Amino acid sequence: MALHTTLKIYRTARELTTLTSRLVAHMDRNYRSVDGARLVGHSRTILKHIRHANQANGNDKVPYLDLLLDDLTDVEVDLGVCVDLHLISKPAYADAVGLASDLGKQAMGWRNYSAQQPVSRPSRRP
Repeated sequence: MALHTTLKIYRTARELTTLTSRLVAHMDRNYRSVDGARLVGHSRTILKHIRHANQANGNDKVPYLDLLLDDLTDVEVDLGVCVDLHLISKPAYADAVGLASDLGKQAMGWRNYSAQQPVSRPSRRP
């Protein structure tokens, strides 16, 4: 098992989290605490799901990857709301959505592969 920080999916998620944090820093103060906090919170939760999925065995990764994909959808929705409110620029939105799309493809590939793995059994300890 690779260290989660060396995985491509983790590096992509970290890049997305860094980008969203920078975008929130430039938002209007009235929206930063609600919309910005949600955006960064979902981005950071994705990192946590990657860590948990990497620590799980076989088919046990699937629930974490499903949660990751759910939070990724929330990030995309939050980004859409932010661009509609003119809180972030359209080029920044395009960059963030590109990272989110790449992250979603990686997560779906990992999920599909993990779903095919045998169900892990608890080890027997004497």
